[in-house]
Amino acid sequence: MITVTSLTPQTANDAANVLGRAFAQDPVIALFAPWDLPNRESRIIEAYQAFTHLADPKCADVALLENQVAGAALWSHYPSSFIPPEADAWQSRLGQALGAQGREALEAFNAATHPYAPTEPHWHLEDLGVSPDARGMGVGKALLTHRLNLIDTNPQPAFLESTTPNSERLYARFGFETVARVEIGAATVRLMIRPPVSRN
Repeated sequence: MITVTSLTPQTANDAANVLGRAFAQDPVIALFAPWDLPNRESRIIEAYQAFTHLADPKCADVALLENQVAGAALWSHYPSSFIPPEADAWQSRLGQALGAQGREALEAFNAATHPYAPTEPHWHLEDLGVSPDARGMGVGKALLTHRLNLIDTNPQPAFLESTTPNSERLYARFGFETVARVEIGAATVRLMIRPPVSRN
């Protein structure tokens, strides 16, 4: 049975480990963490440790399978006034994990994709990953269903960047529509928006 619950400080590192393993072969992550980066997987996981600790707990979910973290979804809500505890320290750890080249690539990615985000208040799916050991078990579906049901209680748009054709097809099944494709380095990023959905 899959249980979806809010990210906590106690599950943040497990979520980071899942996300790091899930995205180790992702073409967009390769922009920030090149294939020849020393200790590459451990540095990707370290970067996700920073991301999970910088995330607003009200906007981040983990999926538990047999009481183990099997998937995680990090969302942001814009506009937001959330300031993470020890934000400067975690930003510094993120910078150390990515290195100068990785930080520049992340800034370029954000500059290329953010213009496609809705201008009104909206949700942004920053990352959703499933442990390689739990793929095909419905973990990603459970994470998406959980958060989208919450979003639909106060309908607003949702935005994301899909990094593979498979993820694009998954998100399309949940109502996301591809509004643009952007080439960034060797990666193709699909910008997707889900219009507000009223359950009334």
